[in-house]
Amino acid sequence: MSKDISIIKTLFFNFYYLSFKEAIRMPFHVGKSVKIKHMGKRTSVKVQNVKKHIGIGLGQSFGLGKTTFWSIADDASLIIRGGAIIGRGTQIIVDGELDLGNDFYCNADCILNAGKKIVFGNNALLGWNVTVMDGDGHTMLNGDTAMPKYKPIEIGNHVWLAANSSVLKGSCIANDSVVAYGGIVSKNIDQSNVLIGKQNKILRTNVNWSV
Repeated sequence: MSKDISIIKTLFFNFYYLSFKEAIRMPFHVGKSVKIKHMGKRTSVKVQNVKKHIGIGLGQSFGLGKTTFWSIADDASLIIRGGAIIGRGTQIIVDGELDLGNDFYCNADCILNAGKKIVFGNNALLGWNVTVMDGDGHTMLNGDTAMPKYKPIEIGNHVWLAANSSVLKGSCIANDSVVAYGGIVSKNIDQSNVLIGKQNKILRTNVNWSV
């Protein structure tokens, strides 16, 4: 067992969120760096395949020993459909719904903040310091009228969000696409197999990627 794993937190996550029969499989491996603000209800986290490994706050590249933050609201829903790796230093904040498809991989120091709804397809790959946030930090005004604070995000299958990229509220990214280093997506990109840069700009078409 890795020296970065907290046995106490690992046991707590497994037996809090899972039935006894599921928990003894120990799908959750939780790092010492994880700071728990709120666990939510026992039913707030749903694991659909307990045979697959779920690592939280463990030593990915560029982690630099930062604290991993875990906050799940009582009425929130975090769905983990298959294996998942959430790197050290990442902030998981779920007040709405966060849906992680099969084989989700998130490198270190990312922010996943779901105030309404964020859905990842299968085989998502996030580099370090990626932000995916479906809301504004404060209420935006159009004149005297409050604008919607949250809009859902949908990310397709086999999408790579490269390091230092951001996906903001109301975004949609189609299958087999890449958001370039430092790229910013804030709208619906319904064309698949594209490389997306800053300000939603499509830099290249007929793109795919592999690990």
